[in-house]
Amino acid sequence: MSSLGSTVVDLALFAILVFLLRNVTPQHYIWIATALARIVSVIVNYNINAKLVFKEDDKRNFPFFKYITLAVMDMLASALFVTILVRQLMWDETLTKMLVDSSLFFIGYLIQKFYIF
Repeated sequence: MSSLGSTVVDLALFAILVFLLRNVTPQHYIWIATALARIVSVIVNYNINAKLVFKEDDKRNFPFFKYITLAVMDMLASALFVTILVRQLMWDETLTKMLVDSSLFFIGYLIQKFYIF
C-alpha cells in the first residue's frame, strides 16, 4: 500500500514536471523531473514504511540515512535508464519511467527489508 501511494505521487509529479520542463530545459528535464518527484515520494514512502510496513519505532535516524542513500541511488538509476530509453528508442517518458521503476522496485524492497528496516 505504501509503495502504491508513493508511486502514484512520484508518477503524477513526474508527468506534470516533464510537461512543464520539456521545452524549458530539453537536455535535463527528465533528471530534474525525476529528482523533484522522487524527493516528495521518498518522504511519503519512508514515513509509511517506517510506521506501518516495517514497524521501526526506535533509532529512526539511522534507518532514515540508509533509506535516503537507497533513494538517491534508485533515483539516479531511474533517471539514467529513463533518459537512455527515451533518447534511444523515443519512448514516452512517463510510460518508460513506469517500466524502469517497476524493475527497480523489487530490488529496493529487498534492500529495505533486509538492510534498512
